[in-house]
Amino acid sequence: MHHLNECMQKVGATSGDMRKALGICRGAIEMLETELRESTCTSTLTSMVRVDHMAIALSRAYKSPIIDTIQSLPQHQQIVLCSVVKLFHKGKKDTAIGEGILKLG
Repeated sequence: MHHLNECMQKVGATSGDMRKALGICRGAIEMLETELRESTCTSTLTSMVRVDHMAIALSRAYKSPIIDTIQSLPQHQQIVLCSVVKLFHKGKKDTAIGEGILKLG
């Protein structure tokens, strides 16, 4: 019951959509079912959803393809990207990319 409350609090803080919360809970249950099916020794596994199941389901639900793309970049490209974003936020709104690169160099 504690895991369900945690899920509801997190979803409520971001979107408040009950369907999303139920989908996350379904994902956690499906992970547990897969884990139990693949396990050869079921005596050591409990048939209850654990915190790690819920955490993985929550992270999958709020996963962003943009963040995944940025994280897959080499570190130097991430640094340049962060620097350019910071420059645009700090500078004027109509700064061109060429101007940003010239200021970085």
